[in-house]
Amino acid sequence: AASSAAEPPAEAPSKSSSIIPMHDFCMTIPYGFIIALGGVMGFVMKGSTKSLMMGGGSGALLMILGFFSLTIWKSGKSALPVTIICTVLSSGLTAMMGKRWMMGAGMMPSGGGPILLASRPVLAQHAFDL
Repeated sequence: AASSAAEPPAEAPSKSSSIIPMHDFCMTIPYGFIIALGGVMGFVMKGSTKSLMMGGGSGALLMILGFFSLTIWKSGKSALPVTIICTVLSSGLTAMMGKRWMMGAGMMPSGGGPILLASRPVLAQHAFDL
């Protein structure tokens, strides 16, 4: 009884508390893996070192940033700077691949980036986290 007086009062449930929390790393790590895999596939199928460097490198960077964000989150700190970097990188990839697709490049890999991004809310998730 005496210990309950020292505890802070429980907060009333808010409207947003019924939403399952999703953090940027929940989307960034799988997205980075898919992008990296696409870069590796471009290299294996077409011998494109540019695909390997850009897709593989960007995907690897996104996965590293995702795991870094996870580590920061586990420590109880804000991962806002990492979220901003992931948002900029994901936006740049989408813009670059979308532009290539609009200029007549094939559906894969150029169209895959925008479609993949549109089919899952990576940027929306990052923006929500900001």
